[in-house]
Amino acid sequence: MAEKHPDVKFEYSFSDGKYWSPYDHCRVWENGTYDLMIRDNYGQTAKRVYEETNIVEDKEIPVKIEYVDFTDCYGNPVEYYDGIELEETGDMRPSGKMKITIEGDFNDPWLYIRKKGEPIWHKYTNFSNNVYEEWLSHDSKREHYVMDSYGRKSRTFTLEGIIKPVNPSSLEIKIVHADSGVIITEVKDNLPDEATVLPRRYSISYDNGKSWSDWQLGRYFQKLKPNSGQYLIKVKVKYGRYEDNKNTASATVTIK
Repeated sequence: MAEKHPDVKFEYSFSDGKYWSPYDHCRVWENGTYDLMIRDNYGQTAKRVYEETNIVEDKEIPVKIEYVDFTDCYGNPVEYYDGIELEETGDMRPSGKMKITIEGDFNDPWLYIRKKGEPIWHKYTNFSNNVYEEWLSHDSKREHYVMDSYGRKSRTFTLEGIIKPVNPSSLEIKIVHADSGVIITEVKDNLPDEATVLPRRYSISYDNGKSWSDWQLGRYFQKLKPNSGQYLIKVKVKYGRYEDNKNTASATVTIK
């Protein structure tokens, strides 16, 4: 390539001579045919028709959102809806995920995320074969969008569901009646009766936890014709398969 003479100055036009610039480059926004002109300070001009076919067009990234594999803590299928709260207790955990599929080829797309209502977005993760699956969690409801390296973005979409741990803060034990005929014990916890983590089962011990009764749904226990002496009574609770051995209540009863 010949060197430019120091006395020669060029101007460039990308508008067929309508506008001129000292810069030899210009950003074009869409594919098509462009008239490139050049002139020097001596009035000489040259023109070339240039066809651009590799422009990255600014357009929305299309995404397909699916809410799949939602189950309650017993493994029963449930249908996702915005605002769903699935309860867990112990090792009994519900599940569900949002499947994000990018429809089309885009340059290095990433998922951006923020908690719903917060101002700041965070660059979260990239995609594998245009797919990412986000599992339901204990976090707050979240907003998302996809953006590639050219700044093209998807619409904003949400995962408005959470996993909600449910465990009673304490059990309570009430001695309803106690004499040589019968000991009647009532068990209470702080879960509402309509809580979806059901059934709750209870067990009782009359010897400070050395031996326990079979699990039962009812909250009342009877021990008929107890012998005289002191009874160190304990109760505990079980949610499905999860036995909460740390959450017990106790009381002492003396039978004369």
